[in-house]
Amino acid sequence: MNRPVPRPGYTLIEILVVIAIIGFLFALTAVYYPRHQERERVRRGSDRLQSLLLLARGQAKRDGRPTGLRFIQNGGICNEIRYIQQPDDYARGIFTSATTTAPYVASFSLPAGVAFNSAITLPGTSETFTVQIGDYLEVYGGGLLHRIAGVGASTLTLESGTAPIGSPVTPASGVNYRIIAQPRQLSSEQPNYLPNDVVIDFRTHALTGKSLSQGVPTRAGFTEILFAPSGAVVGQGTSSAQAIFWVWDSTEDNSSNLLAGSATLITVQPRTGFIASHPVASGANPYLFTQDARSSGM
Repeated sequence: MNRPVPRPGYTLIEILVVIAIIGFLFALTAVYYPRHQERERVRRGSDRLQSLLLLARGQAKRDGRPTGLRFIQNGGICNEIRYIQQPDDYARGIFTSATTTAPYVASFSLPAGVAFNSAITLPGTSETFTVQIGDYLEVYGGGLLHRIAGVGASTLTLESGTAPIGSPVTPASGVNYRIIAQPRQLSSEQPNYLPNDVVIDFRTHALTGKSLSQGVPTRAGFTEILFAPSGAVVGQGTSSAQAIFWVWDSTEDNSSNLLAGSATLITVQPRTGFIASHPVASGANPYLFTQDARSSGM
């Protein structure tokens, strides 16, 4: 009975074929793996932004106060996001008088221990309130809202160019004014960051001539979005147009190609607070997919 002769080893051709296959696989990895990493970073960044928006919308409903996000920019790009909330209207003491020539300074009679330029503990709560530049003063019967430009212990300086305060009306309660606060950063919340190199881009792009992110309200020098307890987007600067956040890898920014950087578009509908994610469309209108009302969202 003949036994098979053991094979001594691989032929040179077989070894060369294996080496060629391995080299080809390494080449594919070198080409596509960085691109995969880029897409994965942008995906994680867009997921992070959607989560923060959802949490802010949920917190507004939970707390019964407008709550949202402030986008901290550096040269028109944002990697840092902070929670903000709009305090309830504030009034302590009474408005007593105001100067009749600019700059208009409103004076108040405040309870002992209360000063506008220091933290004020609100009655019946542990919350504190600080009057800030950019808040608004409304004097009952005294005309329009007046933007605050300076804060003293018992005085408020109003923005240059504002109209003088008319004669106040003092109701039976004695409180004849209110301060309408603008959103504040929540001191209890730490800043949030997108993954390295992933940004929300608010810059004007050469191909479109417009800001990449669109419809995001800007007020008092801050770019921010604010949800009402109902879920709707509210606050100064809010329009009927949806907010669009352009999220991409800044290291792949290309002035001639909007499809570079694996961009994702996160949208927020102003009336409902509906949040959705869309790819960038090729062609003349990169925002085409954001106009599809059937797109999935949250």
